Amino acid sequence: MQLCLINNKVQTRKFNNTSEGFNKLVTWLKTRGSGHVCMEATGIYWKNLAKYLYDYGYKVSVVNPARIKGFAMSKLSRTKTDKADSVLIADFCKAMKPEAWYPQLHYIQELQQLVNRLNVLIKHKTQETNVGLNPKHRQSGSSMRGASRISRTC
Repeated sequence: MQLCLINNKVQTRKFNNTSEGFNKLVTWLKTRGSGHVCMEATGIYWKNLAKYLYDYGYKVSVVNPARIKGFAMSKLSRTKTDKADSVLIADFCKAMKPEAWYPQLHYIQELQQLVNRLNVLIKHKTQETNVGLNPKHRQSGSSMRGASRISRTC
């Protein structure tokens, strides 16, 4: 992951997206007196780092990439490298002062996982119901329990 820090000057540095990389990042930030970290919400890659930095007391802002892209367009920025993106995100943070991100409470995460699982089960049930309603997949006989489906051809 590429990071840019803007204090009196622009400083960029690359860190591994690992626990060791996170430790080095925190050390680097502490020696430079930074208290606000801004990042894009891309995939799942941001979650561990955001939580890690939050746990260390940093103000963390997680921003929709579309907002960063809009900011880049307003600055007529066309360079697309990790380093240029990190500078752009730091500029965005300095100019726009995005709101702080807070991790979800543990019970909210568990509830969200249960809802996601329920949605998957409902989808599977609907698929099975639809297969049973399709004349090509109906089983001959009165009961489907314990028997395999038999496809009829006319």
